[in-house]
Amino acid sequence: MRTTRGLCAAFVLAATLGVAACGGGGSGNNNSNDKANGSDVARTGSPTDTSATPGYLGSFAPREGLGGTVPKKTIGLVNVIGSNGNAAACQANFEQAAKDLGWEVKTIDAQGDPAKMASGVSTMVTQKVDAIVTVSIEPSVARQGLTAAKSAGIPAISICGALAPPNLYDAVYAPNDNALSATVVRYMIDDLPPGSSVVAQFYDPIAALKRRDVVTKALLKDAGMPIVATHQVDLANGVQDVTKSSMDMLRAHPDAKAIILDQNFEFTPVVNAIKQANMDVKVYGMYGDPDSYKTLREGGPARAFSNSTSLWSGWMAADALLTYFVNKKKIDPLGGYLHPFPMALLTSENVTDSDLEWPDIGPFYLKQWKAEGFKF
Repeated sequence: MRTTRGLCAAFVLAATLGVAACGGGGSGNNNSNDKANGSDVARTGSPTDTSATPGYLGSFAPREGLGGTVPKKTIGLVNVIGSNGNAAACQANFEQAAKDLGWEVKTIDAQGDPAKMASGVSTMVTQKVDAIVTVSIEPSVARQGLTAAKSAGIPAISICGALAPPNLYDAVYAPNDNALSATVVRYMIDDLPPGSSVVAQFYDPIAALKRRDVVTKALLKDAGMPIVATHQVDLANGVQDVTKSSMDMLRAHPDAKAIILDQNFEFTPVVNAIKQANMDVKVYGMYGDPDSYKTLREGGPARAFSNSTSLWSGWMAADALLTYFVNKKKIDPLGGYLHPFPMALLTSENVTDSDLEWPDIGPFYLKQWKAEGFKF
């Protein structure tokens, strides 16, 4: 065991949910008891000093031709599953931005039910809100409502999680799942002996996870590392199923050197099971919750996971709507690249005693909006 150190515990109930165990809040905490309330939970991450903007955030210099009095608006927000900690935090970040801008936010919690997702978006159109924001609701699920919104001239943005085509939203702001996978799999390739065989937990029904899995397969194939077994976890019984299926694959393939996991809740139970079985197998994951950080610090089978944050997406949506309402600026589907979602690799060697926290991007937006002459 190496001991040198330097530098979605919650998961969804249906395969249609793009936020499933995607992690990405602050330190990756997906506590299923968290609730979005538009108050203190909205301001997450490290305390923010806006006197200087870190280069990786992208420029927050005032943009030309913007500014003006911010009108009162009503935004309809439909959350895929409010009991998911990450989904709740993404909602709370948008609610905080809206509150700062003086907007009212009407909310509906779809509770993981595709029928409620569809009816929720349609309800917002019927109520004639000024804009619709969804938290990771697939366009195919809410097709009728999104189509009606477009016909009514109501802009629609989705935040927090990557979605599958067809894209009926004006914009989707979410971290890059391809990069999340590439970050940890590249390390995995370098960390393992050449030609090592591996087993994997893949989940194709969810668009965000499928993107991770496609990249994983491609990189491992290119490296000459065969994936000798895969499993699609039963999300209704996630921890138990991922533990049993992972051990079954490893016992069936005793020469496998590692397992790659595509959801954050899988990391700790799989590491613990491998420890208990005294297997010489390394574990690599994507996203990390507090348990994952603790497990990584203990070393042993736990080697690494990649991490990002989706919480910034709420502020990105608010910024797009602000310039749309005040300056009639078209909502930019590439707006999420103005301030790219950060990506990090945490390994058993570089993990510190503190969980990684991303800076709160809200104060940077507020400072920019004021410098641009928005009055709110």
